[in-house]
Amino acid sequence: EDIEDDFDFMLFNAKRTISRGLVRFFATVRQAGIIQEKQYEFTTCKRIFEKRFGVFSGIHQPPPLSYEDYMKGSDFSKVAQRDLLASTADAFRLSKSMIDRLLLMIPNINPDFLPAKEDELRQLNKICVGNSIYLQKLMQAIQRKEEAGTRIAIDMTANSEFCTIKIE
Repeated sequence: EDIEDDFDFMLFNAKRTISRGLVRFFATVRQAGIIQEKQYEFTTCKRIFEKRFGVFSGIHQPPPLSYEDYMKGSDFSKVAQRDLLASTADAFRLSKSMIDRLLLMIPNINPDFLPAKEDELRQLNKICVGNSIYLQKLMQAIQRKEEAGTRIAIDMTANSEFCTIKIE
């Protein structure tokens, strides 16, 4: 039972770290000028935030996230590009190592109580490896000052929850 709990907790942390890596990857792509922040014609970012997080308004502990805190927490404009690239790479590397450990734990857990099957874990590994490779391609484009001609594509084929950000 302890192994199952450890597995569950590590899986949660691996997915959370992949999410952090993806947020930072998108921030890096924006910072490099490859994509621009979307400007909406009929609504505002604050209204989108209110709609997205409004479903949590009934939960009082912890206190709800404010729009100002959300904006501060998602603003990477003051983070040095080198640091943002490094932390993005670290997130995918850490996720991959957690998933590798999870794959080693599978034989010790009853398949009926396994929170994630081996196939799902391998797909998550593909996300980590793929994004790490494309992040390297982005770093090379930035070093060569070729960001302007770089394009991205979002690939959801490996996993329905997480994407691979392909650099073309």
